[in-house]
Amino acid sequence: MKLSSNELNNIKRLLLSKDSSNVTLGYELAKEASAYHNELQYELVIVAMLSKDKPLRNKFRHYLEQHFSPEQFKLWELAFEVFYKFDQYYYPEAEQTLERHEAIRKDFEPSFRQSAHFAEHYYKLASTLQYTLKERPLLAKDYYNIVIAANPQHTDALFNLGHLYQIFFHDNVNSEICYKKVIELQPTDAIVYNNLGALYKNNARLDEAIEHIKKALKHKPNDTLYTLNLADAYKKSNDLLEFERLLKEVLSRDKSNKRVLNVWATYLWIDKKDYAAAKKVYEQGIHYHPNDKFLVGNLGELYETVYKDYHKAFEYYQHLLNTHSPPYHLILIVSLLVNHLKDLTKAQEYYEVLQNKKTYQTQPRDSDLNDQQWSDFLAAEKILVGLKN
Repeated sequence: MKLSSNELNNIKRLLLSKDSSNVTLGYELAKEASAYHNELQYELVIVAMLSKDKPLRNKFRHYLEQHFSPEQFKLWELAFEVFYKFDQYYYPEAEQTLERHEAIRKDFEPSFRQSAHFAEHYYKLASTLQYTLKERPLLAKDYYNIVIAANPQHTDALFNLGHLYQIFFHDNVNSEICYKKVIELQPTDAIVYNNLGALYKNNARLDEAIEHIKKALKHKPNDTLYTLNLADAYKKSNDLLEFERLLKEVLSRDKSNKRVLNVWATYLWIDKKDYAAAKKVYEQGIHYHPNDKFLVGNLGELYETVYKDYHKAFEYYQHLLNTHSPPYHLILIVSLLVNHLKDLTKAQEYYEVLQNKKTYQTQPRDSDLNDQQWSDFLAAEKILVGLKN
């Protein structure tokens, strides 16, 4: 039985269909054209490994076992294990399943790109990489593109890919393209307007930022995150009256909102130089959220840098480190102990904890540290290293 390329492609489309009756028809045609099992192997394997129809899946597996070696079949099983077990593993094992799949992906990718039904498996995988493990962004991008190639109207994949471009790659052009496609498909999706507004805000396109965040609030009124984003856009455009109005508006309906309290207190401290008012708001926030790393940490910094009350600052840093130990605050406490409290023994203990932090090992200077804080730490570190030597 000789098949034209069109006939062969029709069989492939049937095999990759969401409809079981179409898949069954494709299977019967594939059996009749057994001379083409090499050309059809990718579609046959996809169904054998990923179909939710167990009898159908077993039928395909039996067919493959008849036409391919046990070693080849086992390789396929291991390569497709990623779609079932990836999110059940700790990352070193998960990494192994990814690598086994990556070894065969390029062969199978053209087939997945023709099937919105089966490409959906890549959406789950990409989402896990992006939001759960926060690892392998390049791979997540490739997987989302497979999903979108198979289904250009997959709004969740488009949104996540836009967010990936925005956060991981800082690729504003492609991020904007993805978000605008989502808006075309879902013109009432508030979060897309908000994210697009944030994108414009961070690139000094402030009028566009305000316009889009207002659209987000139109579709989802009183959302605190969107209101804060809008307030920040007004602040960047030097409209401080509107910035203050929006923050006060949120606090009038949610006086314990830790994020808004922190933004308001920091504004009073840095912009208004009203240290007493800032201290009061931080304390109000800590009353509701005693372990919040931003409220507690910022109040500690206020005591250290403004009031020069180093013992009080240490109390807040110490309290924070009982529940959190991010490199940022470890760096501050090491500097404080060496440069101001002169407790080198305790500073050495915290410095050793800091050195064991993975994030510190890969990027010692936290992006939130200003030049003075980093300079103070380097001076403190020099003293501690000198003691050991």
